[in-house]
Order: sequence, then structure tokens, then C-alpha cells
Amino acid sequence: MMKMPNTNKLDCTITTIEMLRHGECVGGTRYRGKLTDDALTDEGMHRMLGKVETLDWDCIVSSPLKRCAAFARHLSDSCGTPLLFHKDLKEISFGRWDGKLIDDVWNLEQSSVEAWFDDPVNSPPPDGEPADTFAKRVINACESLVAEHVGKKLLFVCHGGVMRVLLGNCLNVNYQSLSNFDVPYGCFSRIQIIDDGEKKYYRLLNHNI
Repeated sequence: MMKMPNTNKLDCTITTIEMLRHGECVGGTRYRGKLTDDALTDEGMHRMLGKVETLDWDCIVSSPLKRCAAFARHLSDSCGTPLLFHKDLKEISFGRWDGKLIDDVWNLEQSSVEAWFDDPVNSPPPDGEPADTFAKRVINACESLVAEHVGKKLLFVCHGGVMRVLLGNCLNVNYQSLSNFDVPYGCFSRIQIIDDGEKKYYRLLNHNI
């Protein structure tokens, strides 16, 4: 078992990240990744608003894709919280599947879909992003943002894949198991990054509140 740091140390800092997945989008049930920029439906926006109870963040950080950015701008304007957009919080790229209906891809390329689920690192979607490459850019973005906002409270408005990576990083979950996290539209979760001056520790506080 990993030893957790002594959070009572004077030089220990705790940065909190709350994560909100975007709501329902126009266009139906499809591979909606880095290359597909759909807007929210009215219901999608309403669901996200229903998950936001407190407005006490030091900064809102959003994916620049419309399904996240529109809500993030609305929230920033409403509560007066600074807003940043970070390109590396975009969803994974599904390559040639991006924008296609999930059922259509399954019917035409079932073996490729199954291979991707079994080994998302070595069998990504055609021309898509391997899971380890995706995870590296998301974790690097998170660490960079934490370094810029040490000891602060941030809200990430992001995507299901981004949340799975950060949840998996907290729990040391392998890439093949990231899809086991249920991250529905409007999912709201909370993690902490604890820095005791020697090492950083990731801790999951709440998932799908």
C-alpha cells in the first residue's frame, strides 16, 4: 500500500481539482473525440448547470471544444471566476472513427473495436491516438496547471476520456481498465494533488457526485 504524506506538515500543499464532464451533444451517439466539435443540446447545458452547486473555484479550466467551452464561458461570466482554455484537455482522437455513429463502426469494424478495447495502447482506432499518448498529454497538462495554481481549487470542464485518465492516475489503474469507470454526461468528480515537498500524491475524493 502506498504511504500517504503527512498533510499536517507546514510545507505540504493540497490542490483540489473538480471535474465536470460535458452534457449531451447534438448529433446522436457517436465517437465524439478530439476531431469532432459538436455543440451541447439544451438538455446537455441544463444537466451541467444542475451539477454545479458551489462557485468557489479559483479558476475554471476548459477544453476548447464547443461542448465544454460554451458552458465554461457561461459559468465564468456568471460567477466572475477566471477562465482558461487548455488544448491538451481535449478528448482522445478516434482517428477515422471520429464523428461516426458507434453502431455503424461496430457493424463495419467489429474486430478493430474489440482489439481497441483489449489493447488501447497498441491497437488504437485507425489513425487514432494510442491510450498511453493520450494519457501522457492529459497528465502533463494537469501537472502543469497544478504547478501554476498550487494550493488552489480548480474546475476542469472536460471530457469522459480526460476524466477516466485522471481517475485512473489516482488509483494506478492500467490503460485497459480505464473504460471500467462510468463517466456519464454531467459526471462530477473531485481529486486532490498533495505535495509534501518530496513527492506528489493523487487522491480520489468523490466520483460521479
